Amino acid sequence: MSKQLLISKQQDLVKIAFVDDGVLSLYNEEDLSDKFHCQDIIIGNIVKFLPSMNSAFVDIGSDRYGFLNFSDLSSYQTAQNRYLNQRLNGNTALLETMDIANEQDIFKIQDFFSIHQRILVQITKEQIDSKGHKLSTQLSIAGRTMVLLPFGHGVNISKKIIDKDERNRLKEIFTKILPHNFGIIIRTNAENLDADIIISELTSLVNKWKSIHEKIPKSGVSEILYREQDAQFSVLRDMLNNSFDEIIVDSSSLYDSINEYLKEIKFQKKNILKNHNGKNAIDLFEKYQVNHQLKKYFNRIIPLKTGGYLIVEKTEAMFVIDVNLGKNSTKSAENKDIWQHRTNMEATYMIAKILKLRNIGGIIIIDYIDVKDQNYRNELYQTMTELLKEDRAQTTVLPLSPFCLMQITRSKKKTPIEISNNLHNKIPESWHLIEQFLEMAISTQNHHKKLIIQVNPMLKAYLKAGFPSLRLKWMLRYKKYIVFSVNQLLDVHQFKLFDANSFALGS
Repeated sequence: MSKQLLISKQQDLVKIAFVDDGVLSLYNEEDLSDKFHCQDIIIGNIVKFLPSMNSAFVDIGSDRYGFLNFSDLSSYQTAQNRYLNQRLNGNTALLETMDIANEQDIFKIQDFFSIHQRILVQITKEQIDSKGHKLSTQLSIAGRTMVLLPFGHGVNISKKIIDKDERNRLKEIFTKILPHNFGIIIRTNAENLDADIIISELTSLVNKWKSIHEKIPKSGVSEILYREQDAQFSVLRDMLNNSFDEIIVDSSSLYDSINEYLKEIKFQKKNILKNHNGKNAIDLFEKYQVNHQLKKYFNRIIPLKTGGYLIVEKTEAMFVIDVNLGKNSTKSAENKDIWQHRTNMEATYMIAKILKLRNIGGIIIIDYIDVKDQNYRNELYQTMTELLKEDRAQTTVLPLSPFCLMQITRSKKKTPIEISNNLHNKIPESWHLIEQFLEMAISTQNHHKKLIIQVNPMLKAYLKAGFPSLRLKWMLRYKKYIVFSVNQLLDVHQFKLFDANSFALGS
C-alpha cells in the first residue's frame, strides 16, 4: 500500500489531497487571498454586548462582527486584559514576569470588558453564511508535537500516549523547560522523540509568542498579530508520519518551502518530497485520479456499488442525505430485507467518508431505507459511531428513530467544501420539457388521489431536489399524493404513470 500527499497550487488556491493506495481519503482547499483564517490572533474591539446570551460582538475588521461567548474566555482574562493594556501603552514587561491568577466569581462577560475596549482574540471558526467568525480569548499556538498556551498553566498529555514511563518522561522534560505563565498540550507526535527535538520546537513556539508581544504596541484594531502557516503546513504538521511514502507538489516555490519545513522539524524519512512540474507534465490531480474521485464524492447524487445511491441536499439549517435502493427496488420480497440492509450499510460507510471529505458540519439527517429488524438498525448505529470515532471533528450520533432517520451533529470550523459538479448546475434543457409533460399528465388525473410514477433514478433525484421540490409543489397544487418509483430500464427522459392499485395510466 502507498500513501501520498498531493499538494497543488493554482494562483491563490491551494488544494490538498491524501491518497491511500489510490483512494482519496482526505481533501482540503484554502484560498490564500482570504483576509482571515482559523487560528489567526487579532486585536479586536468590543462593539456590543448580548446579555441574554452572555456574549459580545467584536469588530475584527471583517464585513461581519465576530462572536465571543463567555464560555470561550480565558481562565486568566483579567490578567490578559491588563497585559494588553500595558503593551498598548508601551510597557515592555514580558508575560513570563507577570503575576496572574485564575478568575473567580465572575459570571458575566460585561464584567470583564467595556464597549470599545481592545482585546486579544483568536479565530476558532470561519465566517459561515450569515454568521461572523467565532472568537476565543483562550490563545494557542500549535506545533507538530505540542500546542503552546499563553496565559495557560500546566502540562497536559495526549490520552493516546498510554505508556506510563513515556508520559512521566515527557512531563519531566516540560516541567523543567516550560516558561512561567504558559501551559502546554503534548500531542501524540511527541511520543518517544528525543528531548532536543522537543526543546527545539518549544523554543520555536515561544519565539512566535515573542513576535506577537513585539507587534502589539505598533498594531491597531483588526491587525493580525499571528497567522498559522498556510494550509499545506497545517496538514503536514497534523498528519505527517513515517507511514507516508511521498509528498508530491506541482510548484517549485511549494517544493522549496516544504523542503525547508521538513528540515526544520528534522523529519527522519529521506527523499519523501517530489516535484511534479514541467512543461509537459500531466495535471497532478489528473495523474492520480483525484479529479475523477472528487466528481463522484462531491456530486449531489452518489452511486453505491450495491446498485443504490445517495442524494445529498443542503438546506438553510442542515444537510439531508437520502438513501435509495435504486435498481435493487425490484428484488423479490424474500431478498428485499437483505438488499435493503446491504444498501444501508454501504451508505453508512460512504456517508462517513463524504462528511470528512466535504467538511460537512452542523446537523445532518440521514433518511435510511426503512428496515423493521431492530438488529439491523442497531448495526447501522454502531457502525456509524465506530466510523466517526476516526473523525478529527467532534461528532455526536443519535440512534435511529422509528422512521429510520439518524441524526448526526458534527462541529464545523470552515464552510463545507463545494465543487461545481452537481446535477442542478448542468440540467439538460430537455429535462424542463419532461417536467412539463409530467405535470400535464398529473393534472389530468382528476379521479385519482394517489399516483405512482416510475422514473429513472437521475430524474427522480431532480424531481425531489430542493425545498419545496417539484414533487411537493405538484402535491399541493393538484391535491394528490405522489410516489416516485425507480425503474432503471427507463431512459432519463421517460416516465410511467400508475394509480394506487398499480394500474397503468400512461407514459
